[in-house]
Amino acid sequence: PAELESMTGSFEHVELAGTEHTWGGLAPGTTYGWRVFAYGPGGGVHGYPAGPVTTPAAGPPGAPVLYSPAGASTLTEWPVVLDWEDVPGATEYEVGVWRLESDGAWTLTHGGTTGASSYAPPVSALPENAYHVWTVRAANAAGYGEYSEEGFTLELPAPPAADIVSPAGYAKVSS
Repeated sequence: PAELESMTGSFEHVELAGTEHTWGGLAPGTTYGWRVFAYGPGGGVHGYPAGPVTTPAAGPPGAPVLYSPAGASTLTEWPVVLDWEDVPGATEYEVGVWRLESDGAWTLTHGGTTGASSYAPPVSALPENAYHVWTVRAANAAGYGEYSEEGFTLELPAPPAADIVSPAGYAKVSS
C-alpha cells in the first residue's frame, strides 16, 4: 500500500493458478510496471519487483486486403472504384494506378492518398482498352506498410452511333 500511494495510473490484480499470464490491450510504446507477489502457506506475502517493461513501438500497418476490382477482371463501365478492407491503425492510404505498355514497361498513370478504404481515380488515369495494376498501402505514424496489388483490364464499349437531327435527309443548307 505505501508504494501504491506514490503511483498514478490504473492497476490490475490477477490471481494466477499457474506461472504465466498474458495481458491484452497494451498500448504500443508504453512503459508498464509489474510485480509478482507470492503467497506462502503460512499466510506471508512476499513481493518480487519486476519491470518496468516498455511495449514495442507500433510498426507500420499491414498490407490491405483488396476487394475490387478483383484480379484478372474486365471492367466495362465508369466509374472505376478501387476498394479494400480497412487496415487497423491506418491513418491514410497511398494509391497508385499503373498501365502496361506495349513494350512490357509499366507507366504510373495516377498516384494519390486517401483516408478512406476506397478510391476513384480520375478518368485520365485509366486509358481505355488497357491492362492496369492498382496498388495500395496503409500508413500510420510509424510509416508505410507493404503494398497490395491487383490487375484488371478496362474495356469500355464504343458509344452508340449519334442520331443526326439537322440537317435532315439531303436538305440544302444555306448558312
